[in-house]
Amino acid sequence: DLLKKTIEAEGKLVEANRTLEEKVKFRTQDLLSALDDISNLLNTMRQAVFTIDSKGTIMEPVSLFSEEIFQEKIVDKDVFGVLYKDMDKMSEEFSILKFSFTCLFGSDEVQWILMKVLQNFHGLVDQLTKH
Repeated sequence: DLLKKTIEAEGKLVEANRTLEEKVKFRTQDLLSALDDISNLLNTMRQAVFTIDSKGTIMEPVSLFSEEIFQEKIVDKDVFGVLYKDMDKMSEEFSILKFSFTCLFGSDEVQWILMKVLQNFHGLVDQLTKH
């Protein structure tokens, strides 16, 4: 009886591994297809499109047209050095620009927190005015 249960359990395990491998294969194909679609879109548009991280470093994906506009590969470069290379780094305008970028990162999270605080505040005000 124990041998039969062990054989059944092993059969179930083999089947689970097979179905998991199939799911991973299909999901990988879907992901590769989506990445290919994004790549095609980025590489056929005549616009500079790229992402930057919170430190201002340009990251992949980058549209091919970006290289044409900036006349260099821009991945892993500082966005300020690429977009504002001719601007005086000691100027007030540059300081304002750099400060604005720092305010943008995390702004969605800050706005969400503020909305929650305001909702709680309005709820508290409603409770106080009812009494």
